[in-house]
Amino acid sequence: MATPPPGQHSPPGIFIVTLDGPEQQQARLHDEPTALVAALESAAGWERGVADIRRVDRVRAAVADAGIVAQAGVMPGRNLRAIRLIIQGVGNANVAGMLKRLQWNGDPSLAVSALSDLTGLVKPQTGLSIDVTSQGVSPRLGLELFRPIEWHQTDRAGWKLLFDRLVEKEWCLPAKADGLAEWPGIEIFFGQDGVYKVRQTINHIKLVIDRGAVRVKGYAAVDVLRTAP
Repeated sequence: MATPPPGQHSPPGIFIVTLDGPEQQQARLHDEPTALVAALESAAGWERGVADIRRVDRVRAAVADAGIVAQAGVMPGRNLRAIRLIIQGVGNANVAGMLKRLQWNGDPSLAVSALSDLTGLVKPQTGLSIDVTSQGVSPRLGLELFRPIEWHQTDRAGWKLLFDRLVEKEWCLPAKADGLAEWPGIEIFFGQDGVYKVRQTINHIKLVIDRGAVRVKGYAAVDVLRTAP
């Protein structure tokens, strides 16, 4: 589920997410646009719309085999009726071409330039977060970026380098960057029923490009594992 932007208090978003693992690697949400759209419209409480299916199907045709729609969702609490699709597995070198095929209502060179500024600090693949509306793909574009590490690694030093770059580009306030940089870490707790390892990590960041402006969101995570009885 997704939470609203700071200062806004609307119901959370509802997302369908493909599972990780060998048996799920071929799952592509956009292969069944009719069923996908019907499920999302039902979850949002919207009336069914054939036009929504057509628009999502256009995205399916544009993505083809160049990526995978790994997440799809709706945010019914917002004024804009849109279906958000997150296309993963797009090589950074192919982002401009993909945005053109998607007919994104924006300047692909802005996305290319932003990715270039972060070369070496993030993986060479990007997740494209797009909103499919009645007017086509909206001007808002999200670039979901991951550090080149395993999911369980805290990578505190690596994240600090990335956050420093974001501050340098004036995409992130220094105070917020400092807070995020302090988050990754591991602590051990001793409880009455066992020993617990608490791991704080950052899953990814998202560059949001909207009508020329760039801002950054960070997605922190925490998991708790009982290591001994």
